[in-house]
Amino acid sequence: SPPFLAWLVSKEHRLFHQLWHASRDKWHKLPEDKRNALRGIGWQPGAPA
Repeated sequence: SPPFLAWLVSKEHRLFHQLWHASRDKWHKLPEDKRNALRGIGWQPGAPA
């Protein structure tokens, strides 16, 4: 649908997606405080949606 496509290509979504991949791919290299901060907002690699 057009609204979905507009959201998919939006700058905000692309930034979120880039940050998601970067944190997922480098999870093992992130300091524990950064991992805990992400866990605090309900996210970590492999977590169910």
